[in-house]
This record gives sequence, structure tokens and C-alpha cells, in this order.
Amino acid sequence: MILSFYNANAQVKLPDSILATLNNQHPRLLVTSLADFAAIKKKIPTDEYLVQCQTNVLHEADSILTAPVCWYHIPDGLRLLVMSRNVLNRSYVLSMAYRLSNNKKYADRLYKDLLAASQFPDWNPRHFLDVAEMTHAFAIGYDWLFDVWTKDQKQVIKMAIIEKGLLRGKMFYDNIISPKTTAVHFPTTNSNWNSVCNSGMTVGALAIADEEPLLASFIIKNAVKSIPIALRAYVPDGGFGEGPSYWSYAMKYNVAMMASLESALGSDFGLTKSQGLSVTGNFPIAMNGATGMPYQYADAWPNVVNSPVYFWLANKYSNPLYVDYVKKVSDKSVLDLLWYSNPNTKTELPLDNIFTAVNVASLRSAWNDKNAWFVGIKGGSNQDNHCHLDLGSFIVEKNNIRWFTDLGVDSYDLPGYFDKAKQRWTYYRTRAEGHNTLVINPDTLPDQNLFAKAKITRFVSGNDKSFAVVDLSEAYTKNVTVAQRGIALINKNQVIIQDEIKAEKPFELYWFAHTPANITLSSNNKKATLEIDGKKMVAEIISPANASFQIMKADLLATSIQTDGNNKNKGTKKLGIHLKNVTQTTISVSFKEEGNKAKTIVMPLEKW
Repeated sequence: MILSFYNANAQVKLPDSILATLNNQHPRLLVTSLADFAAIKKKIPTDEYLVQCQTNVLHEADSILTAPVCWYHIPDGLRLLVMSRNVLNRSYVLSMAYRLSNNKKYADRLYKDLLAASQFPDWNPRHFLDVAEMTHAFAIGYDWLFDVWTKDQKQVIKMAIIEKGLLRGKMFYDNIISPKTTAVHFPTTNSNWNSVCNSGMTVGALAIADEEPLLASFIIKNAVKSIPIALRAYVPDGGFGEGPSYWSYAMKYNVAMMASLESALGSDFGLTKSQGLSVTGNFPIAMNGATGMPYQYADAWPNVVNSPVYFWLANKYSNPLYVDYVKKVSDKSVLDLLWYSNPNTKTELPLDNIFTAVNVASLRSAWNDKNAWFVGIKGGSNQDNHCHLDLGSFIVEKNNIRWFTDLGVDSYDLPGYFDKAKQRWTYYRTRAEGHNTLVINPDTLPDQNLFAKAKITRFVSGNDKSFAVVDLSEAYTKNVTVAQRGIALINKNQVIIQDEIKAEKPFELYWFAHTPANITLSSNNKKATLEIDGKKMVAEIISPANASFQIMKADLLATSIQTDGNNKNKGTKKLGIHLKNVTQTTISVSFKEEGNKAKTIVMPLEKW
């Protein structure tokens, strides 16, 4: 009997006896035998990068030796996740440290955490990410140090995997816990939860598969049937609607699952052939600015994406670009040692990139030049997981400075932060007014249509002019009939952002751009000179004639619900344009370095 299911573009087939090809020895997660660890040790002295990885792993392992043992800690009343991640990191670091040094102190220290966590009342199944990551932690520790553990230690670790991990996951796959009875039903969601939870369950099942074949087989089959729902997010070109930060999070677990299936069963059952995966590493690279910071749209942080999964992607899809990228930014830790390669082939992405399903694009004047222009613009969907009401938002960099920025994530502990029905949209950073986009007829309601999608309708990459045009009409459909925004990089020496808006009735409009710079306005308020560390950027209103700049606080408008707890956004202000009683307008603003005399001509977007 063969089970078939939809995997984005192809049918993936699972044999009924999925464990028939099980690698019956340990370790079998991410590696196939102890010989793999021996090969890593042998290779380390031949490459300075690997030497640094080893140094980092052993240094971190030594610091863990004196750290407090994990404890059952849910500080926000919802998540055990910080503790689960601590144990997961320690499992990888201490297990690898033992394999590098053969010093049992590292295994002994890991067992203290595993024993403590095994005695927790549970792994917090109401927030199943916590269970998944803790199961993952126990699986790695059990598998990588299997020959080190005593019989009693193995029993403790194995039973925790089963009772606190896999049997809890089985309730989801059995639909005992259904979409109607849980906030996030991971087997059917298309968010990062699907990737993280299916991955944790899979590696947990693979770790004990020879001892508990019926349970393991059930878990693995259901996880492999479920995860294609998550993998569809990368179709067709690897973009990810949740943003670069959650790309890194989800891909970490997608790869852990696929790589473990391959090492333990000899097959990933076609998952790695899902459309978009072979090029998904392009997405964070293209979204990284010349400053090295990502375009952190949605619930995202300004940290560069430096995941060692880039080595795995490079090896799986024969793409040396990913090696060149990750070697420059990696933390050089455990998984680098597993997947490192060094093809010494230099490649680059095009200067300008678009990701069509998630509708984000970036333009730049050069690669590997911190002084280059970099522009990012976002369309997308206001229904994406972790999204903000940020359709049309943009960022601009030049001379190693992010002049116009996205504020990114606010605190997950804010009341109702994930209440997409209402409360989430009362916080500044999630609202359109907290982004570099438009607000039309502001009031207490969400300031973009919650169900809107914004498509990049035109994208051109050229030597003299590169641009993207986003249709924002759905975002503001309550108030206008047409809203389009274009952003262009002209002759690699100026940026233009232009909005064309039409309505049947007069409307009020705000145009916002958030900046950390000091701002000085010209006497007529048509020009704004931004300054950071002695470097200057000039923003100039080209159209309409009656528009002027104003300097505003990065704070809620008076018309918005005045919620408590918002980030104070210290060091950030916003450049604003405020228009009233208009039915049709073209707002065109140029950004140039101070002293640049290049002319800016207003041209309809349809003629760009």
C-alpha cells in the first residue's frame, strides 16, 4: 500500500513500512554513524574556519558546565519556549563537545539538563512549539551520545521523548486535539509552527524508531504528510511571507527534519524537491541591506540571517553562493561542523530581486559595497502569519546607513498582540502608521484592509533604472478606488518613491517614513536633510506642489486608540506629509546624497 498526498507541486509517496530502511545504529540523526564525527575531527585542522567552529563549540560547552540546570519556567504564563531552546542548544553543543574531545564532563552536564527536563510535569503542550523543541533536544542527546549513556539513562531519556513528546504530538495527528480545540493546530497550519512541530516530532520518532516502531512509524508518516502544507510557503521562488527572521527559524527545522529523514531512512520522500526550496536561500540574501541588516518586515528582528542551514542548502542544491554568504556572517558553531563545504567559487545574485508569491522586492547599486544604495519594498498579504499592516512599506540605505527603516517586532507579551480579530491592530508597530507607507482617513479602526493583498505589478531591473510598482488599492479600498506605489533606483544615484491615488470622495492622507536621523527642514518644508554621523541624505518633495514635510514622533496618531505598552521607539522619528480634502494626487519624493544635483522628473507610473 502506498500513501500519496499533495506536496506543493508533486506527489510524494510513502511506503507502508516506512521504517524498512531504518539505519539501526546510533547516531542516525543528521549523521549516519560515529565515523561521521571522526571525519569531522580529522578535517578540522585542515581549515581555519573549522578550527574556529571547534573553538567556539568547546568554549560554549565550557560555559554551560557552570550554568544553572534548566527548570520549569513559564514567565509569561504561556511559553516554556526559552527553556526548551536552552536545552536544545545545550544538547547540540555538549554532544558535539563530547565528540570533539571525548571528555565525559560534557555528557555528564547534558544529562543533568535532560534528567531535570524529564521530571517536568509536562513540556507545556498548550504551546506546542515548546514540546517540539524539547523533543528535538532529547532526540539529539539520546542519539548522538547513545553509546555513552547507561541503560538507566537511556530509559529516562527515551520515556521522556515518548510520554512528554511523541504521545502529545500523536493527539494532534489523531485529531483528538482538533483545529477547534487549540489556538494553533500545527498539522494543518501553513505557518512556521508546522515546520517546527513536525520536525521535532520526526527527529524524536527517528531517535527511538528501532525500539518503538509502531509509534515512530505513525508519527513519521503523519509528519511527512503534514509538512508539505508549510513547504508551499516557498513556492515558486523561495520567498517567505513571515519575513527573514522567521525564514531562519522555519528553515532550521525544515532542514533538521529533511536531513534526519535522509540520514536515518535514506530518503526524504521527495520533500527537498518541493518547488522553491532549491532557491529559498536567495531570499534572506536579497533582503539583506548593504549595511548587513535585513529588511525586517513583519514580526522580525534586525539580526542578520546567519543560519548554518546555508551550508546544507549549498550541498543539497549545488549552490556555492550560499557558502560564500554564510562564511561571512556565521556564528561558526555545531551545525557548521556538520555541513561545512568550501568550493571557493564566487557567485552573486542579480542586483535587483523580486519574490513573486510574497510580493517583496529589493534594488541595489552594488554587491559587497557597504556604501551602495539598497532599497526594499513590500507588497504581500495582510493575512500572512506574523504580518503587520505594512503593505507598501519601504526601506532605504546608502553609505552604510539605513536612512529609512522598519521598526520590526514589538513585545509578544503585549495583551492581545496575536489577536488578529482586533487588538493586534491597536499597537503602533503593527499598524500602517508605524510603517513607511500611507494612512488614509485615519480613525480607530485598522488602517489597512485586514484582508488586502498587494501585488507587485511591474518589476524592471536595468542599468539606468530599476523599479517596482505595487498595487495598494485593496489595502485602502474603503476610501479610494486606485492606490499605486512605485519605487525606483535611478542611475544608481537617487531613489524615487511615488504614489498615485484616486478616489470618488475627498480623503485625508498621511505619508510616513521612519528614520533614526536628525532632520532639518528647508524654509519651505519641501526638503528634509537627514544627518547621521556626519553623513547626509536629502529627501525632496517633487509633487504635489502644495505638499510639505513635517517632523513627527514615532507614535500613534490622535485619531488612533491610545493603547498602553507600545514600544517608545526611542531614537526614531518620522518624516511625514499630510494632505487633506483631495480626490486625486501624485506624491513623488526623491532621496539623494547631499550635493547631488541630478534632476528628478515626475513621470506617471504607467510610463516608468
